[in-house]
Amino acid sequence: MLGMSVDTLTDFLRQPKKALKKVDKEDVVLARRGKASIRISLESRNRADVERNELASHLLADAVSELPDVSAHFTVILEKRFPWARFLPVEDRERFAHELVDTIQACASLGKLAKIEELFRAWKATADVYADPELASRLKGPFDETSNRVRRP
Repeated sequence: MLGMSVDTLTDFLRQPKKALKKVDKEDVVLARRGKASIRISLESRNRADVERNELASHLLADAVSELPDVSAHFTVILEKRFPWARFLPVEDRERFAHELVDTIQACASLGKLAKIEELFRAWKATADVYADPELASRLKGPFDETSNRVRRP
């Protein structure tokens, strides 16, 4: 794995050639005060990362679908890595595992991983509801009828 150099944005603006020479060997992160850092990287390095992610996702999907031992233990592995998943009912844990593999594979094929974080947030929120039996019960219904109409946004 390549290293990473950290410079300040101010230093980069003063001496851009110095930082750009480093990019051939490693990514350069420009730290900004009070804001997110900026990463400068070669496109070829990014493309290689995307290809590795896609390969890893396909290998994971193949292992889960083709190897009985992996498939049988995948939800247990997920529960160890994400303890909140233990609050999900068994059938939802299995659905979470399948959705995770499908989402990782789809995201890697596009080179965009943001949907994976969205999936984790949604399933974690679901587990949070199941962790509170009273809330889960209220959300399952029945619901009291109300005469209050909500205006359309």
